[in-house]
Amino acid sequence: MKKITRLICCVLYYGFAQWLPGSFMPGGGIGKGIRALLCRGMFVSCGNNVNIECQAAFHSGRKISLGNNSGIGVRADLSGTVIIGNDVMMGADC
Repeated sequence: MKKITRLICCVLYYGFAQWLPGSFMPGGGIGKGIRALLCRGMFVSCGNNVNIECQAAFHSGRKISLGNNSGIGVRADLSGTVIIGNDVMMGADC
């Protein structure tokens, strides 16, 4: 069942949610919430009050842990085992 949930979350994230406006844009709060919900189904663990910005890519989602009050920046590209603790904010890709 976990594999099916992860697959559905991946399809919805990459097909739809990653293209929603960033949290800093008007209406971005909705996109922020949808991306966080889908990443909870993709990651090993995903804390409370997280912010996954638009166009972030995860090449090994099941090996990612995101702590409470943390965020992943715009166009971030994560691969391998990634552990992001509590109260951490990754900046935007420039």
